[in-house]
Amino acid sequence: MKWAWQYALLILLLVKVNFLLAQARTPTSSKINAFQRSEGFGIDFYSSDSSNNYKDILPTINVRHLFFITGKHLESFSTFQITSLSHFTSFDFERSTFALLMLESSFDHIKINNCAFKDGLGFLNVTYSRYEMRENNCKYLNIYDCSLGDLTIFSNVDMLKLDNDTIKGSLLISDSRLGNSHINCLIGGTIQLLNISIDDGLELDIYDIKPLIKGTKIPLNLEHSEIEKINLNYQNCSLFFSPNTPYDIKSNTYLKLLNNFKERGYYESYELADIEYQKLKYTYEGIWYKRLYDEFQLLWWNYGYDKWYIFIWTFGFLTIFSICNCWWYKKMNRVVYTLDEFEPKATGSFIQRVAMNYYYSIIYTSVIFFSFSVKIDKLKFRHKRLLFWFIVIYIVGVICLAYLANFVLKSSI
Repeated sequence: MKWAWQYALLILLLVKVNFLLAQARTPTSSKINAFQRSEGFGIDFYSSDSSNNYKDILPTINVRHLFFITGKHLESFSTFQITSLSHFTSFDFERSTFALLMLESSFDHIKINNCAFKDGLGFLNVTYSRYEMRENNCKYLNIYDCSLGDLTIFSNVDMLKLDNDTIKGSLLISDSRLGNSHINCLIGGTIQLLNISIDDGLELDIYDIKPLIKGTKIPLNLEHSEIEKINLNYQNCSLFFSPNTPYDIKSNTYLKLLNNFKERGYYESYELADIEYQKLKYTYEGIWYKRLYDEFQLLWWNYGYDKWYIFIWTFGFLTIFSICNCWWYKKMNRVVYTLDEFEPKATGSFIQRVAMNYYYSIIYTSVIFFSFSVKIDKLKFRHKRLLFWFIVIYIVGVICLAYLANFVLKSSI
């Protein structure tokens, strides 16, 4: 029995020694170093011991994975900084509260869920294919000089700043509350700002965003967001909507956007958005005559924003009618509508006769084209085809005169 007690005491002694050695190996400084794992380099963070009250974690070694085992003391971290790391295949945060700073690193996927970053997050010269934030509260999110695939944010951010970044994919911010925010980056895909609320007196400034490919426009979705608080340059964007979005929501979105541009004095952006809105109004029902009228508005004077088109159309119609009337004006003067003291005579060489004939045709056509009224007593109805041609010239002329008068009156105001 004596040897049994000695054996038991030896076992207890070994357990005690292992326990003391484990405590000695427990990191108590502000740094946690990387160690070799069977599947590759990695860093494990444990916060199960009350003595692990880390303030700064500064790993500076190449790693492939980061593993987090969250505990009740993880919220005591004040800064998490990663510098000059080679490549991550995954990077997950869950239920954590600390500040985060990343410098000159590369990731395939960063995912941050259900965290509270009291001191904010910072990314400088970081490359990653996808970045997601969901159900977080973040005081400050700053992404500077980074290259991204997609950026997704479903979080409340007091101050959001994307500066000098390149987003090759799409930017999605949805169901979020934002403070004073600024986005200045190149976008290769779409921008969706859905159901966004912005703190009173603040705004979301996306005026400096530009498409990744020059000469294109960024598809922009602003459904159910506070558009009046968004500072936007529409010369680089074009609205789009989710499938099956009702016309009322589309119309309301455009009206809010137009009011935003009007109040800010962005007249070029207002024009571009209004042209899109006019086209939407005429075409959303798919009725053929409304689509035809939409094409007329576009070609005739670009929905009223290029009124000088009217002069080109007027000159073009007058030229075409005059050329056609070179063969018909003499007969029309006899059997349809007679002009007083109009006696065309073409003499001389062939070229002179052709020129004089066209000159008289212009005179006759112009009298009809630029007349607001015709004398009924001079109008003859026997030759129906030439009468119809006369009416076409007259109606087109009245339309051109009406638009020219509108242009002159509005220009003088």
